[in-house]
Amino acid sequence: MLFSEADQELQAVPPWVDYFLGLGYGWQEGGVEERRIALVSMPCDSPAAGLVALGALVRDLANPRANDAEGHFDSLLRYARQYLRCCRRCRVRCDPAAKGCGYTAEASGHLRRSKDNYIISTESDLGRQHLVASLERKGLTRWVNPRCAADWGIDGEPPPKSIRATEALSPAAYASIVKGAPVTPENLRTSFSGLCFAGRASGEAPTRQLYASTRLQLGGNMRTLADLLTIH
Repeated sequence: MLFSEADQELQAVPPWVDYFLGLGYGWQEGGVEERRIALVSMPCDSPAAGLVALGALVRDLANPRANDAEGHFDSLLRYARQYLRCCRRCRVRCDPAAKGCGYTAEASGHLRRSKDNYIISTESDLGRQHLVASLERKGLTRWVNPRCAADWGIDGEPPPKSIRATEALSPAAYASIVKGAPVTPENLRTSFSGLCFAGRASGEAPTRQLYASTRLQLGGNMRTLADLLTIH
């Protein structure tokens, strides 16, 4: 693996890069029961935070339970419950702090299945985990089968599982980032919401710009840090 920062020439991976990758990868070695906070101060502007996140991402790729597919139907139910009980009749569009509802964003009620957009129906019985969605322009109503929940997605969010093999992440791109880290093949085509990355205070565009100028050569292929992080 070779490394380049700020579009400079490729070089052997510096010790500080290895350190931050290892920090992210090994952060949960003590278990998840204890909550910990680490503060790291760098002497200059750097992509260190992105490298920590990349190490944590590789750790999650090695964990067979780190995916959204298994709990996806529960996510749909939570989304439907917020829409039907709060957002559908809310007159404050959309200011959760002013409303005091406890949510952080509005649930529009829109679900996506293939290329069609549905709206969650009031015929749903969430207490019985019976979720119904309507395709208004065609007058169709569908029951969301829990066994086929992966076919459904919340509008504006990535699908829980990529259907086409061409959309899967490359195992070769991640296997050599942390030595000895296994990669669970199924995780390469499944989304995961268990890792959150907070970017720079200046916003999304400057954050992506910095990480796009940080490159890793992995197995003969050049990848930017922005691409490897796969952030939605």
